[in-house]
Amino acid sequence: MGGMARRATKINEVRDQGISVVVLEGGGFTGPEDELGELKFETLLVAFQQMRYDAIGIGISEILMLTDGHGAWEKLRSSRLPLSTLNLSYNGLLLADKPLIIQRDEIKVAVFSLFLEEKIPEGPAKYWQVIDPEQVITDALQYARKNSDFIIALLYGTKTEVEQFVARHRGMDIVIDAMNRQPAFRPLTVNTSLILSAGEGGKYLGKIDAQHGDAGWAFEARLVALTKSVAEDERLKDTYYAYLKRIRELMREQEEDLVKLSQTGLPPMPIAEDCSGCHEEIYNKWKETRHARAMLSLINKKEDYNPECLPCHAVAYREGGFISLARTPEYAGVQCVSCHGTLSTRETRSKSTMTKYGISEIRPCIHHRDTEHTEKFKSFICPDASSGQMKDLSLPVAKDFE
Repeated sequence: MGGMARRATKINEVRDQGISVVVLEGGGFTGPEDELGELKFETLLVAFQQMRYDAIGIGISEILMLTDGHGAWEKLRSSRLPLSTLNLSYNGLLLADKPLIIQRDEIKVAVFSLFLEEKIPEGPAKYWQVIDPEQVITDALQYARKNSDFIIALLYGTKTEVEQFVARHRGMDIVIDAMNRQPAFRPLTVNTSLILSAGEGGKYLGKIDAQHGDAGWAFEARLVALTKSVAEDERLKDTYYAYLKRIRELMREQEEDLVKLSQTGLPPMPIAEDCSGCHEEIYNKWKETRHARAMLSLINKKEDYNPECLPCHAVAYREGGFISLARTPEYAGVQCVSCHGTLSTRETRSKSTMTKYGISEIRPCIHHRDTEHTEKFKSFICPDASSGQMKDLSLPVAKDFE
């Protein structure tokens, strides 16, 4: 969510050039269906309105939120955002009955979304009905061809499901693989359809240029990085900072509960200083790395209470470790146990200090096995506890996005 002010700037830059713009969301944008997730959902609805989104698809996270979130369905309906999913209904109400036709000057673009997942969780299934996309695609394409110049489909499903569906149905000019949020951007052509991934949320804006020539429509797609060199739109910045203020208030209210959670009866999670007795050289080098200062980027962006950021910027957040800088500053930053130990191993103890704290001597850095966040980093130093040597992982730079 942190990139929405930069996203708005890029969208407005194109609009200010007098170029026609269609802004789309394929689904999967909400968080967990708790109080914090509901706040994020409400904020994103406001942001979509402010950025003038033209079509909103629904994914599994929205289904969960709209089912369990307090008043979430009413808030979505009252936002009057244009829903585009053709094969989902909530309590018998179809989200969209035909493709949206979006007109820009003399050009008409047809946009529709399809939910390709066969099943939804048992609880929401009481309220939601999924219509087989095979039953609606033919009529959708016929209507779209008749009323538009080209067609954009937002398909929410696995990569395989999307590609197989496109292979069975010709006529979609552009297909957005809405569930694919990986940073890799490799456009794929199936039949005559150009399939694009949605890209990593908050870090990139997918941009498709459409031009008409003698040979028909031509499309060029790329990801626009929302790095810190992109100015933040003031209106969206205010919306986001209001969200962060409410997050801070909520998290402070919950601190006492987190303190109780930390009192689990197990030994406390070890901090880097605990490891320095046997690994002094590695510890001293770690103190100079970006890992040791990982909390600073959150402080600078007023994100130091944001529960979406803290699991990677602190030790064992909400799991018996970090609570807040005021309460548990010793757990701030990416420390030894962040990579070389897990909470599940805390229950297993033996005579050695390493085993006592559930620390593995050879386990690779698990943070950077998370594909959603791997490409944030370019060159930081990570200690190898088994050899005492330092590793330069040479990953893409994080500071560009801070």
